Amino acid sequence: MTDSTADSGPRPFRFGVVAPLGSNLATWRVRVRRIADSGYSTLLMPDVPRWQPAS
Repeated sequence: MTDSTADSGPRPFRFGVVAPLGSNLATWRVRVRRIADSGYSTLLMPDVPRWQPAS
């Protein structure tokens, strides 16, 4: 196994967001666009619409 940082140096730290789908698709899409515009690199969504992330 090789070290992926050996040639290119350390990778930048990236952040993700969990965004469960609410009852209104249009509102969710606006939220997703705002998340993307804020610079987050990953968006996760639960497989089952009623599952919410742990608090």
